[in-house]
Amino acid sequence: MVLVLAAVWYFWPDGLITLDFNNAPVSKVIASVERQGHVRIGTNVPPETPVTIHMKKVTLMDALETLSVRVEGEVRVVFAGASTKAQAAAALVELASGKRSDQWAIAWFHSMGMPAGDTPPDPRFLAVKPEAGEKNDLQSSLQQVAMKSGVMTAVPTDWNPAAKMPSKTAAAASIVKQLISSTGGQVQESFLIIARGGRDRAQGGPPDGGDRGGPPGGQRFGREGMNPEWMAQRAEAAIAQLPPEERQAAKADFDSMKKTFDEIRALPDDQRRAKMEEVMNRPDVQEKMAARQDARDSRQSPMQREQRMKAYLARKQQMKANPPKQ
Repeated sequence: MVLVLAAVWYFWPDGLITLDFNNAPVSKVIASVERQGHVRIGTNVPPETPVTIHMKKVTLMDALETLSVRVEGEVRVVFAGASTKAQAAAALVELASGKRSDQWAIAWFHSMGMPAGDTPPDPRFLAVKPEAGEKNDLQSSLQQVAMKSGVMTAVPTDWNPAAKMPSKTAAAASIVKQLISSTGGQVQESFLIIARGGRDRAQGGPPDGGDRGGPPGGQRFGREGMNPEWMAQRAEAAIAQLPPEERQAAKADFDSMKKTFDEIRALPDDQRRAKMEEVMNRPDVQEKMAARQDARDSRQSPMQREQRMKAYLARKQQMKANPPKQ
């Protein structure tokens, strides 16, 4: 009995993560997070990549967000569904590679502009209110949950059976599992830490900006498929997970921006772009965007910040020496 209790304490201490690594292989750091957080993590970062990270008793999302910054990546949680468990597991392996494939129908929507505290909420636990749609197929239903929560879902492109949407509000993870189970399919869950594609910010990106890679996989529901009301529900669910003392201010900010964007959507096409640029250039909006970027950058290691600044200055010097031709 003593051994059993000791094992329970070791593998399930308090739900918090402690990391204390100096130039350790990222594979070792990931294994520690998996063990302490009771999750699976896939990544396309080379396993021998050195990582220095020191965190004591932080939440799973806090640890994952910081680790993703240290390896110049993005963190997501994905639910892969298929007719067999083996096929769902194979989807996770392929998604973790970061490569794009037409085999999988991916639903994922970026959290840009969503209210958040110091640490993004775990999308698995955001409350989702299901709505009956015109279609009752699995892929459309998963798209709704992905948009309302921020989870990523992936199923074979050629697998789109009828699915039964749950009737009650529940955590996103629960609804995804119910949807896939209603088809007789199997579901596998994993976090992904995907190194960004395109220009590496460490190789000369400006210290106050940078782009973010899209999701791996084939089909993606992009901005043209966004439902403003579903995204609003996601924001409200995220606000509900903030500390009580932060919720009122976050709700006021969200309501103000929602009103602004509703007004922009009501404008004629020829006026919408100019109004959007005007809003995005407002000092208060720029300040919020800068604060978000600063919060992410604060997770960088001192070496990362130094290297990034050096690369940025070198790039500026190169542009000054070789100005673009007019």
